Amino acid sequence: MGKLYILFACLLWSLAPFFIKRLDGLIDGISLSFIRFVLGLVVIFIVNLTCHRVFGTKRLQMKLNNKWIWIGGVSIGINYIFFNWGIILTSASVGILILQAQVIVLGILSAVILKEGITRTKISGFSMTSAGILLVAWDGQHIRGLLESKCFFGNLLMFCAGICWAWYALAQKILSKDMKPMESLFNMFIIAALVVSVPMLFVLKIQWLLIGSELPSLLLVGILCSGISYVFFSSGVKITEGMIAGILINSMPLFTIIIAMIVLNEKLSLTSLIGAVGIIAGITIFLKKKRFALLAV
Repeated sequence: MGKLYILFACLLWSLAPFFIKRLDGLIDGISLSFIRFVLGLVVIFIVNLTCHRVFGTKRLQMKLNNKWIWIGGVSIGINYIFFNWGIILTSASVGILILQAQVIVLGILSAVILKEGITRTKISGFSMTSAGILLVAWDGQHIRGLLESKCFFGNLLMFCAGICWAWYALAQKILSKDMKPMESLFNMFIIAALVVSVPMLFVLKIQWLLIGSELPSLLLVGILCSGISYVFFSSGVKITEGMIAGILINSMPLFTIIIAMIVLNEKLSLTSLIGAVGIIAGITIFLKKKRFALLAV
């Protein structure tokens, strides 16, 4: 059952680029980030309240006095902004593959800050994933044309989103010793909503008259991709071996590519396809027997 929970969570996360692209031009990336965090918080709170009343589980508590809560909250807040902007400028399939750099950056941060060992297996996974990301970003284009393209800037934003996610995931790893994943996530989402609310006041752009037709997309990207997905993933991780869960996580870019091909009519070139295989294989090797934090999409 845990494996199905993780796969379902990855399927929900893979829907985020589709919903965000439908909202292009109707709402700015920062305001969208704020709404996603608020809706995610509402879902997490309702699920926790229901479990508390039915099963007697512990209520979520606000614990904002830990520096890693703030580091994780600020990081995931910026991650959402970069992701929402970046995925608009590039294709969903390529963007989500570039985002997988997050796992490699997390490995580097873990080695530097947590003093985790660097093994040959990790180096192999790092090299394979890095090569795959470079292939996907390059996609056989001329260097000058690549640097001037809108997709290149979008891919750069997705890479930056991956770096921010790595800091959030590092905070989750550190906090997991004293807090349950959903509790730390709940507090980080509060910080993230506060962080993105400040710049939102200056760039607020919501086409209220036009967004009505896409209101379902706005609600679903928050409720499904920023709320229910985390609930299922957290539940699945508790009862699934770390290595198996790590392999299952790779289903997210695969789901995204399939959905992008069917719904958005996107196509992967041979170069990007080879890069995608390298990224997924590299991450599988890198995550072997490794624990991980809740994803952020």
